[in-house]
Amino acid sequence: MPSIGTLLKTAARLGPVAYPAVKKAVEVIKKNPELARTAQDLVDRFTKARAARSRPENLRRSVGVLRSQAQHLLSRADTPQEAARAQRWLLQADRVESAIGLIGIHSGKQQQRDAARIQKRIDELFGEILTATMEDAEEHQRGELGGPASA
Repeated sequence: MPSIGTLLKTAARLGPVAYPAVKKAVEVIKKNPELARTAQDLVDRFTKARAARSRPENLRRSVGVLRSQAQHLLSRADTPQEAARAQRWLLQADRVESAIGLIGIHSGKQQQRDAARIQKRIDELFGEILTATMEDAEEHQRGELGGPASA
């Protein structure tokens, strides 16, 4: 099982936008240590996606990880609100993917600004999806153990 310190160190490399979501996930993990693997797996997949050689490819791979996790959350949605939230993430992932395709039409400095803006949005989505993933895992774990369901 990964340690909380390892998770936080990995999250620190993701940047200031994603870090608060990881800290929130750590709070959930402190209550339910079994969920550490879920958080670490998602953070590792996202970190690996960001290791692509080119910036556009890095962004595309990151969006792919987010899209995959949003689809997973959609498939596990227990309420219409959860399903609608996952659908919104999928729509946002599509929009970000489209924006990535437009980076190349600008000059060098504008490309860098566009890429930074897109990366920030991807990090925000990552934070939202990580938080939802941890909440979902915690809810399903309580359900499997026969504990009270969350509202």
